Amino acid sequence: ERQNAKRYAVPVASSIASAGLRVATASNDAVVAASPDLGDFAAACWLLGEESAETDTFDGIEQVIVSGYVAGGGSLLVSGSEVAWDLGFLNAGGFFLENTLGVTYAADDAGTYTVQGEPGAAFEGVGGSGAGFTFDNGSVWYDAEFPDVFGVPAGSEVVLRYAGAFGGPAGVAREHASGARTLTLGFAIETVVSEADR
Repeated sequence: ERQNAKRYAVPVASSIASAGLRVATASNDAVVAASPDLGDFAAACWLLGEESAETDTFDGIEQVIVSGYVAGGGSLLVSGSEVAWDLGFLNAGGFFLENTLGVTYAADDAGTYTVQGEPGAAFEGVGGSGAGFTFDNGSVWYDAEFPDVFGVPAGSEVVLRYAGAFGGPAGVAREHASGARTLTLGFAIETVVSEADR
């Protein structure tokens, strides 16, 4: 089994750069310590991999920073397989989970590594021939096990859904009153096997 090298930013930054966008990276600890003005960035990606209760997906300070960023109009992509489990099920930040990230906790494990675009939503037809895409089971990057299944509160929209097994919402988008847009993924985006799909 491959080990999680925790180089989350590399495959994601490569995909963003291939779309012609500029990328800057920092660890969550650096963001907290340096308190940079995230408002200088139109969008931010918060990559959590398999971080969970032991490592805090979003500690209290990070929740304040990110909530302020979104309230100020900054758009946000959050990706990780234990975010809703930690913040919702374990009650480490349910208000933040629902009001900033736009999701609630529904289940701990989708039981599948395949995701499809929701019909009529932004990612309809994603993946080869619209068949969806897979994220890693340990054969390429690391086993992104126990992907979160989301509840979808009012004002949010399912844009990706797990295919097979238990199914359920895998990606949820929300447009906030500030004009910010959030996309919360229940799986680790860096483990999407195909770079083209990523």
